[in-house]
Amino acid sequence: MNPKRVKLPIVAVVGLLALLLPLASQGDVINFTLTEPSQTGSPGTTLDFLGTLSNPTASTIFLNTDSWTTAAIFLHVDDTPFLVNAPASLAPSGDVGSSVGPVDLFTVTIDLSAVPGTYTSNFFNIQGGTDASASDTLATQQFAITVTTTVPEPGTIALLGTGITFVAAGARRRRRKGGLGTT
Repeated sequence: MNPKRVKLPIVAVVGLLALLLPLASQGDVINFTLTEPSQTGSPGTTLDFLGTLSNPTASTIFLNTDSWTTAAIFLHVDDTPFLVNAPASLAPSGDVGSSVGPVDLFTVTIDLSAVPGTYTSNFFNIQGGTDASASDTLATQQFAITVTTTVPEPGTIALLGTGITFVAAGARRRRRKGGLGTT
């Protein structure tokens, strides 16, 4: 066996592990908690998600952007609240400005085509790092959306019931008039 052939794969594996281990061991850099991570709505509803962000490290952490994934194509995330309400950075732990919240972070609109059920594989990620151009994932929160069927309001049900009653009464009256004159 050629010793050069053995060294090359070992060097490649060690190099790959050296690149991946820091990523695997890196946990959340900031603390991120959603106020209500599980919410319920019917098709056409928009749900607001608020959260608290804090920096447990000794360095300033920049909150540069966000990303998300949802379990269904009829759940639409709008991250405008994060872009407007989240600070550009969090000061080091213990300093003024090291935490913020609860603040509006994102909304989820349930499309009219939504299928009732509970969707739990939804994630909101905050990205940034130790400088204003970093885009590392700083923290991730899972959120759940339960889509319910639309239940008519009591006034709508009463109006529908009244309409059905008048239609039935009119049909009965027509039958009586038609029935009396045919013999």
